Amino acid sequence: MKKLLLSFLLVACCFIFPLPSHAAVMPDTSEIRDGIRFSECVRPYDGGVLIANYGSQHKMPGIDEIKGYILYRKNGQTKTLIPPGVLHYPSGMAVKDDYLFVCDGDHLRVYNLQQPEKAPQTITFPKPYWLKAAAIDGNTLYVSSDNVGQIFTLDITHPENMNRVQPKKWFELQGVKCMAVGNGVMYITAPPENGPDTEEADMENVIYRVTDLHHPQAEKFISKKVYSGNPAADKNVSVYYEGITLSEDNYALYVADHRVKTGAILVVDIGTKEMRTIYEAEGLDPADLTLTDKALFIPDMKNHRVLKLEL
Repeated sequence: MKKLLLSFLLVACCFIFPLPSHAAVMPDTSEIRDGIRFSECVRPYDGGVLIANYGSQHKMPGIDEIKGYILYRKNGQTKTLIPPGVLHYPSGMAVKDDYLFVCDGDHLRVYNLQQPEKAPQTITFPKPYWLKAAAIDGNTLYVSSDNVGQIFTLDITHPENMNRVQPKKWFELQGVKCMAVGNGVMYITAPPENGPDTEEADMENVIYRVTDLHHPQAEKFISKKVYSGNPAADKNVSVYYEGITLSEDNYALYVADHRVKTGAILVVDIGTKEMRTIYEAEGLDPADLTLTDKALFIPDMKNHRVLKLEL
């Protein structure tokens, strides 16, 4: 009788005091629109964020357009830090101390952020290399070329004097979208590895991991089939991953996910490889995101805005 009464009380408590829900909680979201025109990359700097913009009327600027610029957002205010006049296609960025490295077509531009009005140092890469993404580990800058499948390294020990620094080929990998590095380990997003020649059923979405930066070899850290073969299920599958950044403790990855109908932000537990969606929206076009001060800043390229997700 006592056992029956105890069971009844436990059931009653479940109705009166429901068990905690394990459903995902959507983060608080706001947006930045001031002056943004086709932004592909955001990076933290001095308590704010730098926002790269193409400034064009088209998502892919014309060869003769020089409309690129860099905005600086801090304390709710946005200003133009680097105006149009030099940059063609400012995409990937990285910051060391007060120096900003900008991937700009076949050029790497280096700006002194304490004197942003000064002309940048320029390192020209041989054509057809098209620079896409940048990441820093210590005194090494990694720069990727997504059209040729090459990642380069540059010594940035003295960022104020880059004119004599020569890029060195570091690693070959096709279709690099974005890179994140921390604790001596690099994570790389790449589209289906064989591109348009891949049979549809074999297309894979891949996040690569390089655990030894001195002797680089890429392993497939996350590998997901793009198509399941079920048309109903495939309406909103992941087509490719793009932006990627590490959590502050280096235990998780945040990844921009392009899907058939929507864009999404994923979090990946590095230890277990568990992946879950923390934000999703129809029409979202997420690019090279960043994490700073417990918030994700996500350039939403075709919608001319940057989303801020409070974590």
